[in-house]
Amino acid sequence: MRPVSPSGSAPTASVTCGAPGDLLGIAWQYARASSIVRDEDLLRVVEIAAGGSARFTGLATNRLQAGDRADIVLVYAENAMDALVRTPRREVVIGRGHLLVG
Repeated sequence: MRPVSPSGSAPTASVTCGAPGDLLGIAWQYARASSIVRDEDLLRVVEIAAGGSARFTGLATNRLQAGDRADIVLVYAENAMDALVRTPRREVVIGRGHLLVG
């Protein structure tokens, strides 16, 4: 069965929080469930979701090199906390070098 929007048309390819593999969406769910509200704590949640977790997994930080996998999510936001809390529509999503949204 194909999903249909309230207007009766098929939904567009744009997504908001909650798409599979959306680390920003997962970070938002974590912040919300943990009642994290202070700016510095929200920023830390975004930093961890954006790659700051390397030290927790035993990987070297800032180890990205040419040819490495790099997933990209572009959103319109004032800053990292705005992107986390407001959960804006994902304008462009690139995963494994493939355009997924946009």
